[in-house]
Amino acid sequence: MIQDTPLFHEPAPDNPALVYDLWLAYNNEHATFGRESIDAKRSTSYRMIWQAWLKYLAGNAQGQGALWRTADATDVARFLQSGMRRLKNSTPSNTAQRRYWRVLSRIYTSAHTKGWTAEH
Repeated sequence: MIQDTPLFHEPAPDNPALVYDLWLAYNNEHATFGRESIDAKRSTSYRMIWQAWLKYLAGNAQGQGALWRTADATDVARFLQSGMRRLKNSTPSNTAQRRYWRVLSRIYTSAHTKGWTAEH
């Protein structure tokens, strides 16, 4: 059986907002021919998704909150349903939910390779 172990073991940043900054910097440093690089416009949008996720986790579970490192699939599913609502009583579109999921997945994959999460 193949074990799902991180490639590196680095200490996780104390501030979860830094997780995004480190992911963005790493992603852009290792982009080939600019194809995977994240421009300023997308970076702003992705940062808003990450901040909304952290805010959601802080207010989740009847005020108990959850750490980003221990969030699970149920937390993600609930966030995707609530998302970053711009209109009252509006559920995010399927496209928006996929975008939120894709951003979280990319950040968590990076965090896992650094040994910051047990799984993603």
